[in-house]
Amino acid sequence: ILQLRDDRAFKPSGSSDELPHAERQHMLQAIKKAIAKLPVLIMAAVLALSVAGAAGNAAETDNLGVQAYEQGEYAKAIDYFSRESNDTDLSKSERAYASFGIGNSYYRMNKPGLAALNYRRALELSPYFTEARYNLQFVERKEGAILPANTTENQWLTYISHDALGPISILSGAVMLTFLALLTVTRRHGALLTILATLSGLVTVAAIMNYIMYPETPESIPADRLLVVTQKTPGRHAADMNSPAVITLPESTPLILRAERGSWYYASTFQNTPVWIPRTDAQPL
Repeated sequence: ILQLRDDRAFKPSGSSDELPHAERQHMLQAIKKAIAKLPVLIMAAVLALSVAGAAGNAAETDNLGVQAYEQGEYAKAIDYFSRESNDTDLSKSERAYASFGIGNSYYRMNKPGLAALNYRRALELSPYFTEARYNLQFVERKEGAILPANTTENQWLTYISHDALGPISILSGAVMLTFLALLTVTRRHGALLTILATLSGLVTVAAIMNYIMYPETPESIPADRLLVVTQKTPGRHAADMNSPAVITLPESTPLILRAERGSWYYASTFQNTPVWIPRTDAQPL
């Protein structure tokens, strides 16, 4: 604590340099207010330091994961990246990058099913994570995964994600109605308004038809209903290892979870083939 002193404090009370009573009261009030704010300032400083420390720890964990991956220690890299991917205090993009690192590490360990699972987890957190999408597509093609019959390449609006089709149809429909309303109240720029209304109407129709024709893709299924096959497995007629196989499911194949029974998942492929598979052969997103 610093004690401020000057010569006026030692003047006789009758001195002309003595502070007026009102000014002294004002100074005392200011000091009291400053003291009252100290706990808040201290708490703010502690919070800032803790946030900075958490960010530093996250960055350190990330660096350790990258270093372990580059050194070929993939199990260690998975451990480091997993800490980040499960840390809800981090941003979604940071957790997505950690899941991406886990996927790369599993692929290097010759576990493409788990790699695909973690690439999908990265995309669930960050839908426009281009590298994760490319890696997922590469793994699925290489493993011969059974994918939706109507893939993104077959959709009309291939540059738009499935989840965006609904909002786009609503927005373009609203724009079309706005232009049509303007046409009814004014004749100015009639040709331009007609063209804009027509274009927005076409976008609306295309988005709606695209959504109707391709209602389910892996990206459109809620995370708790999407499974990924983590090791090659037969899809069976019933929840019994002696039941005949309906189809053989390659690693990295996405499935729609329909029900659970004991140690079995009841799921369907995106071609609507229902199958039973052991829980050990697939994991939910």
